[in-house]
Amino acid sequence: LFGVGAPTDAAANAVRAGLEMLTAVEAMQPYFQAQFKINLRIGIGIHYGTVVLGAIGAGDRRQLTAIGDAVNLASRIESANKEAGTQLLISEHAYEQVKDGIVVGRRFDLPIKGKTGTYALHEVTGLSARP
Repeated sequence: LFGVGAPTDAAANAVRAGLEMLTAVEAMQPYFQAQFKINLRIGIGIHYGTVVLGAIGAGDRRQLTAIGDAVNLASRIESANKEAGTQLLISEHAYEQVKDGIVVGRRFDLPIKGKTGTYALHEVTGLSARP
């Protein structure tokens, strides 16, 4: 969850964090191969939108959480990585926020579970050099 308290760069911060996660997982591949004989892959989905943020639960189980359509859509975008054969996909809304600072791979128009029609999703492959 990015943007709580400082929404200005929320989408850019989310994309940077996603790329850093991919780099960290890649660096750990020798460990995963040696210990578990697996090639670990992760998928990351990013959407830019409004959420309802609040504490849910009681007592020791009380936690800050975000709910709403934007949260659900980000989850669905993450799941779309398998179909697309990608690792980091962002929604059109997120793309509009970060397009000048990223390197984009492929663009997909995919159906999203629970939604009608298709959604434009963009594969992020890196950060662009800023002047």
